[in-house]
Amino acid sequence: PYLFDFDDNVEPIRDLDKLEIFREILVSEKLLSLQYRNDVLGNYKGIVSAISNLKKEYISPEKFSAIIDSFEANLEEKSKKLEARRIEKLRDLQKFYIRYLQLMQEKNLIDFDDMIYKVTDAFAKNDDLVKFFQEQYLYTLVDEFQDTNNAQLEVIKAVSSFAGIDSNIFAVGDDDQTIFRFQGASSDNFEKF
Repeated sequence: PYLFDFDDNVEPIRDLDKLEIFREILVSEKLLSLQYRNDVLGNYKGIVSAISNLKKEYISPEKFSAIIDSFEANLEEKSKKLEARRIEKLRDLQKFYIRYLQLMQEKNLIDFDDMIYKVTDAFAKNDDLVKFFQEQYLYTLVDEFQDTNNAQLEVIKAVSSFAGIDSNIFAVGDDDQTIFRFQGASSDNFEKF
């Protein structure tokens, strides 16, 4: 538990609590571009989905900011005017993401996507933790590999690679059966694997 940014009494967030946190952020931060026709929570499902996708792709707020900067920098001048609204929404979403993570930590809550994201992050920051699990599990079997998202793929890579020694990993999957795209699954993970 000391490797994570919450204490032992962390609780999974309930839907009603998430709704209240979203309302609080949208009102206090005045993120009008994320609202729908002056309805503070009119775009609630869209924002929930966007935050969830960022976590599934293992994209931190800092990395998200860099992605937005790159997107904006690569636009041609005439496209910048057309894309100004989208860039504003992306920047507001990034502000929302930062504040959401802060409030979740303050309230000692996690959402479903945090369960993988935080493990992935802990593995990225702590070699000893990775080595602990590598020594515990000498063989890795991944079933339905086509349904993995990027965060899950990072966990698989961390656990199955051991000090430069060939991995003892076996993955089963069919890229024609990628059915969990809504959960971040991607047949591109076959190529990454």
